[in-house]
Amino acid sequence: IRSKDREVYIVTPERGVHKLRGNDVARQIVEFAIRRANTRHFKTVVESDKDLPRRFLNEFAQLRAISKLLFSKKLMTPFYAGSKSSHGSLGLRVKGGFLITSRGSNKEDLSDEDIVLVSRVDWRRREIKVVGVANAKASLNAPLFQKIYDEFPSVNGIVHTHSFDKKFPSTEFAETPGTLEYALAPIDVLKKFAAVNLNKHGLIAIGPDIVTAVSTILKPKVVRGN
Repeated sequence: IRSKDREVYIVTPERGVHKLRGNDVARQIVEFAIRRANTRHFKTVVESDKDLPRRFLNEFAQLRAISKLLFSKKLMTPFYAGSKSSHGSLGLRVKGGFLITSRGSNKEDLSDEDIVLVSRVDWRRREIKVVGVANAKASLNAPLFQKIYDEFPSVNGIVHTHSFDKKFPSTEFAETPGTLEYALAPIDVLKKFAAVNLNKHGLIAIGPDIVTAVSTILKPKVVRGN
């Protein structure tokens, strides 16, 4: 592959952009692909519970409001023009696990199907147990959210946007979302900072509640409606 004076980028499936440097472009592409291919993925087991929205009525309402706000601020953008599915995810610790937006959910107007409960993540078997009103799977960020909840008992709210903030550090490599490597990557940084940029992917912010987590990204008065 001859790049000469052109800039060469790798665009990942989650729309991360990785700039290649130097003249050995072919080698860099192969090494990047091999590292991404060798990551450890999770499988999902889905269980239906039509009563889930009623059991977490207030939490569903809060997630809808926060999601709509972030969508309006262009922090949870559609996959492509005209798409109802959007990037980003929200997490809220609840009794029995944590609520999280489902994979490919409509962040502008979350439906009951767009929010699921992750009741367990089996790290040894790399299995995620999800409860929802339909057959929707949890966001690919589910393993990462679970790892954050495991490591930080005081954290209850997590926000992932497709934005970056220079105030916060970044992880070293553009790990594949939904993998064990991706889940482990930001943990050490989050021990010192309330947010971290996931390399080529977006921002993760944490807090004792989801409003605090969002306030790390937006001005508090915008989040609280003042």
